[in-house]
Amino acid sequence: MTSHILGGDLRLLRTFDTINGRSVRYDYDIFGSLSGAMYGDGSSQWHNIDLMGNVYDSPRPYGQELWSW
Repeated sequence: MTSHILGGDLRLLRTFDTINGRSVRYDYDIFGSLSGAMYGDGSSQWHNIDLMGNVYDSPRPYGQELWSW
């Protein structure tokens, strides 16, 4: 059985699987978009969203530096 914890804004904050003991914590950016998940084993998955709404798996789209000084 999986239990879910929702925030006051109805965003999914955490899930917990009572059968295998696995959990996931979800994080959101300032706009309310899902930005990442932290798994109970310590692994994580993050997404970065640019101003156009494109989703990237790394802070640097296409492996390029966003800013160079």
